[in-house]
Amino acid sequence: MIADTHLLGPYKGHWFDKLRREWQMWRSFQTSLTLLSPDATFFLGDIFDEGQWSNREQFDEYINRFNELFKVNKNTQRYVVVGNHDIGFHEGLHPLRELWFGKAYPNSTPVGIIKLKNETFVLVNSMAMHGDDCRLCHMAEIEIERIGKMLKEEGSMSQSGVDTHKENDKIEKRPTVLMHFPLYRINDMYCEGGEELNDINIRKSELFREKWECLIIFNNLYFHVFLLPTIKLQKRVIVAGKLTCKYEAAKNVGVELWEIDRSAAHDVEKDTETDHEGNFYIDVVVVDYLSSDLELVIKIFHQCNVKDADLCYKMIEIPVPTTFFNHNDENEETYTPRAYNLGIIELDTDHPIQGKSCSYILGNTINRFVEFGSKFIP
Repeated sequence: MIADTHLLGPYKGHWFDKLRREWQMWRSFQTSLTLLSPDATFFLGDIFDEGQWSNREQFDEYINRFNELFKVNKNTQRYVVVGNHDIGFHEGLHPLRELWFGKAYPNSTPVGIIKLKNETFVLVNSMAMHGDDCRLCHMAEIEIERIGKMLKEEGSMSQSGVDTHKENDKIEKRPTVLMHFPLYRINDMYCEGGEELNDINIRKSELFREKWECLIIFNNLYFHVFLLPTIKLQKRVIVAGKLTCKYEAAKNVGVELWEIDRSAAHDVEKDTETDHEGNFYIDVVVVDYLSSDLELVIKIFHQCNVKDADLCYKMIEIPVPTTFFNHNDENEETYTPRAYNLGIIELDTDHPIQGKSCSYILGNTINRFVEFGSKFIP
């Protein structure tokens, strides 16, 4: 897969820079074809740099240059996804440029489907995923729903569970969705690779803007509902431990089990408080319909060694290893679930993952008001 070749156009860039870049891309691509002999190559958009400003003659010249630079042999298929620099952003997209691009590269816009061997690929025009009921967005939604229905009818989404002998873990075979913009995510915090991503602080600080660096958050759910198959993961998680503050029992400390969703909002699966001896116990069945890979974290909110005037809480995060994700087989007499025992945790010390939460006090205060008010309701 290749993305963002950005072939220079008639308005920007020096002719020698254009010559140098294109020779390097041509040489690299042809060498890769010779060494790897792929069945198919996918270009994930922005193959042109100035396609959104080009007239018909310039656009045709762009297409001819791209086809010449990235020529493939008869044993390799080439597929192209459209990008914003090819035909323009959603607000500045001209229907003619979309038409020109679609004729040159079929299945590229608004939505196309490719089947290679036993794999299914769905190519999506990212600019058609704004959900504002424009002509292009409406056409894309119709195509996505049609393709999703067709795939289900053909049975190409055959079941292949994480553990096929467990009925409560069901994952159907999923098509691969290819587009220029990624689905909604806050930033690149969970992405791997690239020197610019090595600093976790940079990942956290560079927030993605919807419709610019990623799609709108609604599209994450939309693809799951209409195109991607139903996923159902059902795991029983048991976590226990004891909290101390200055080596004395930490009472009434908030403990929550969170599911970390890398593409949308995180979910609180279970919350509790420590008892008078500082002990806590969580036993919950986590069900997820949108992800095939659960990621759970224990969050402890405390004010051990915190000044009374500070309304914020210290927060400790402890990941739950997947080895403690139990199948929900409560009816099996011989089945014994594994419990994640954290042992004794001293709060008045430094922890590997520790932060500060000033929003926890709001939720805690609301819960106390509700609890207090419920006493007067008959």
